[in-house]
Amino acid sequence: MRNQKGFTLIEILASITIFSLLIILILQLTGNIQLFDQKEKIREQAIVIANDVLNDTLDEIASMETVPTVGSIQKKLKIDEYSVEVFDTDLHSSPHLPKAPIAITGVAQLQNGTNLLPRLIVVTVGWNE
Repeated sequence: MRNQKGFTLIEILASITIFSLLIILILQLTGNIQLFDQKEKIREQAIVIANDVLNDTLDEIASMETVPTVGSIQKKLKIDEYSVEVFDTDLHSSPHLPKAPIAITGVAQLQNGTNLLPRLIVVTVGWNE
């Protein structure tokens, strides 16, 4: 028998297959990380929009001369690719929250003569993925 140097065809094919699988796995992992980052940025932007709309609504309520009735604050907005819904309810009832990826609440203290009337303001933000 003579001394053979180098790799056999089977060894070369096996190493190419393993190397290819590793490359595919790394590419898929990188793609998933980028997709997760993109979704997280969309979610962060939705939270910023929800906070801005909530603060604007609370400022708007504070500047009203008369106390709005419960359920009279209802808005539907379209901001960029986001759908925003604002509504109010009293603190004694449990509000029906629509299914939305982001929902935040704030409490407006409304003055009616000498009485303080707390009002729950709900802002939901949704988007298409």
